[in-house]
Amino acid sequence: MARSAITKPQLRKAGDLTISGLDGILDNVNNILNKTRAEELKGVFMEAGKVLRDRAKANAPVRTGLLRSAIFVAPGKPDHADVIAGVSRSKKKTGAPSAPHGLLIEYGTVKMSSRPFFRPAITETKDTMGKIIITGVRQIIEDAVK
Repeated sequence: MARSAITKPQLRKAGDLTISGLDGILDNVNNILNKTRAEELKGVFMEAGKVLRDRAKANAPVRTGLLRSAIFVAPGKPDHADVIAGVSRSKKKTGAPSAPHGLLIEYGTVKMSSRPFFRPAITETKDTMGKIIITGVRQIIEDAVK
């Protein structure tokens, strides 16, 4: 589904000013818009999400292994450039094993102290995820301009 946000005139005049070479610029901009569709960005975000998922699994306390196996990263809505990362509370939605107790472990209860594993994973991986996203988006834009 190609988008064309900018029309492509052969030559544009503004008063006495003539702008030549605009066709190439407009081609590049339209190509960038077409290349940055949700599917392509989703791939970049999935790569970053996998880094977060792996760190959260490494941080998760292990008793039975159920909590670790319930930590997931999955594509979001098909028409959006998003991914979802978290702990599955329902096998129906993600297909991952469910660990509804993950929230209780992360935040604790009145009777149990918290043992955060997911929030520290975000802090520990934010720089790496940022670099993956920046590099991936830059590559998409560079490929679109070529």
